[in-house]
Amino acid sequence: MKLSKKMQDTLNLIYDYGTTETAILFIKRAYDLLNDNGNHSFIIPKSYTYASNYSRIRKETLSKMNILVDCGKVWQDVKLEVCIFCLSKNKNLESYSSLKLLDQDIYKLCDISKNLCTEFDFFLNGLSEKEISLGKRVKDNSISLNEIVNNQRGGMLQKYVHPQGDTVVLGGAELKRYTVKNIPKGYIDKTVIDNDKCFIGTNTVLVQNIVAHVQNPSDHIKIICALPGKQQNMIILDTINQLTPCGRVSNKYIVALLNSKFINWYTYLFVFGKAIRTMHFDNATTAKILFPQNVSVDSISKIEVFIDQILSAKKANPNADTRELESHIDRLVYKLYNLTEAEIGIIEEEETNG
Repeated sequence: MKLSKKMQDTLNLIYDYGTTETAILFIKRAYDLLNDNGNHSFIIPKSYTYASNYSRIRKETLSKMNILVDCGKVWQDVKLEVCIFCLSKNKNLESYSSLKLLDQDIYKLCDISKNLCTEFDFFLNGLSEKEISLGKRVKDNSISLNEIVNNQRGGMLQKYVHPQGDTVVLGGAELKRYTVKNIPKGYIDKTVIDNDKCFIGTNTVLVQNIVAHVQNPSDHIKIICALPGKQQNMIILDTINQLTPCGRVSNKYIVALLNSKFINWYTYLFVFGKAIRTMHFDNATTAKILFPQNVSVDSISKIEVFIDQILSAKKANPNADTRELESHIDRLVYKLYNLTEAEIGIIEEEETNG
C-alpha cells in the first residue's frame, strides 16, 4: 500500500521520522493502537532486519520482539524479500525465536539473544547456532573496515556520459574481480566535473556499489572489487565505491580480503542477513565488515605475492583462470582470523551445498 502525501506528512508529524517508508510508519501506528496485552505482527520487507534506513525502528522494537521469521522471496510478482515479526507490547524478552520458511513450512532455527542484535546492529535471522558462534568470535577479535579505509562513491554524472569526450568513464559494470575491463562505459568532458570524488586516487580499491547475489551453486554474495592499475586518469561514477586505505595499509591487501571466501561469507550472513536485494557497498556496510587485528608484515606480504601473480595472469589474459591462486589466498585469510578446520568447514560446506 502506498500512503498519500498527506497521510505521510501527518504520520511524520506524529512520529518525527522524516521517512516515506510505509512499513516503518505502519509499525509505529499499529504498535500504538495495541492494548496493554496485545501482540503485533506484520509481513514486511526483509530490509527491516538489516538496512540502515530501518535502524531507528529496529532499536525501538527490539525489546518487544519475540518471533522473527526469515521468509525470503515469497511471491513471484514481488521482487522484495519479506520477513514476519511478532511484537508483544508488555513483554521485554531477552531473546527472540528465529524461524525460517522453507518450501511451505516454517522451522525454528534457534533462540537469539537480543544483546547480539545490539552488537551486530541488525536483527540476526535465518542463521544456525554454529554460524552465530563463529560470527561472534570473529567480531570480538576484529576491527571495522572503516577504521583502515575511507569509503566514498564516485560522481553522479551518468547524464553527461557520451560516446565521445576527453576523459574515460568507468561504471560498476566495468569492474571485474582484481582488474578493470579494457572497454570503458563511455566518455565525459572534464568541464562538467565539480568535485574530486570522481577521480581515482593512488593505492585505492574500486568496488561495485551494488553487491551481487548469486544462487549457483548455492546462495551467496559476490563482492566485486578491483585494483585500478594505471587508470588514474579515468572518472568513476556513483555505481563504484572507492576505498582509500589509511596509513600504510596496501590496496593489494584490501582487495585480497574483500574478494576472499571468508569476507563474502561473513558479509552475507552478518551484514546483509542473507538478503538477495538492496545491498549497497556504502559506509553503513564497510562499518560492519570486519578485518583482522594486528596482522604481521610477513602475513600481508605472503598474500600480496599471490595478488601479483593474479594480476600478471590477468594482464596476459583477461579471462585467465586464477581460482587456484585465489584458493591459496583464502587459506591465508582463514589463518588471519585464526579459524579452526571445523570453522573453515562451515564456510566451505555452505558454499558447496547452500
